[in-house]
Amino acid sequence: MYRETFVFCVLLAVVSANVEMRDLEEKPEKYKGVNCCYVSAIQECIPVGETRPFKHECKGWTCNKDNLLEVSCGKVLVEHYVEDKTAPYPHCCPVAKA
Repeated sequence: MYRETFVFCVLLAVVSANVEMRDLEEKPEKYKGVNCCYVSAIQECIPVGETRPFKHECKGWTCNKDNLLEVSCGKVLVEHYVEDKTAPYPHCCPVAKA
């Protein structure tokens, strides 16, 4: 049990994310009545419960019923990690190397 707790605490310290909550934007007429979050930056309406990656950054938007979350990888707290900056979020986030 001690080992599992220790490993969990280490992973918790190594893995972090950055989340910013945004108010929902007003939807254009064509999206009125659609259960989605309109994002003017991409001129797209993301269905509630889904995530869309940013085009040129390792971030994503997650649509919730009452808000839009802008999510990114956060900081890596280890010296050795791998990342694929060409992959869409969240696959572009750094991962600790064993």
